[in-house]
Amino acid sequence: MSGNIFYRLDPLLICLALMGVLIVTVEIGFWVRKGRVKDGSDSIAKADIALILGAVMTLLALLLGFTYAMSEGRFETRRQLVVEEANAIGTTYLRARTLPEPRSSEIQELLRQYVALRVKIAKITDVTPEKIREVDNLTKQLHSLIGSHAAALAKESPGPIVSVFL
Repeated sequence: MSGNIFYRLDPLLICLALMGVLIVTVEIGFWVRKGRVKDGSDSIAKADIALILGAVMTLLALLLGFTYAMSEGRFETRRQLVVEEANAIGTTYLRARTLPEPRSSEIQELLRQYVALRVKIAKITDVTPEKIREVDNLTKQLHSLIGSHAAALAKESPGPIVSVFL
């Protein structure tokens, strides 16, 4: 993912660069055509250019429409996943408050660390495979710590509250 330059650049910058290339290409085409055609002849050639330009603009609008539709769907899916994860973390935190001490405080602290890690992930701008692996390892460590505390708690004091937490 980080190997492709388009993932590192701002989408607005890419759009402006492509529009600039398109405008320069059209201007070059008009200058070349103007050099070949003698004084004011060929209204058919002008109509051909207008037809081609209209077709290119139509294709560009269609491409932009499809791109927006695909990105909007992915954005909505990602937003929904974030909301579901936030609800799951909140529910787990509330259920951890009902557990007996000292496990309750330890699990709550691990959940706070997990939330801080998730916020850190959201703020990362330079995504590299090393950072992804590092964050993934930290997430797995926190999950395993929470799981080990929950398993130990189930052995120490089995009951309905612990069952609901698990």
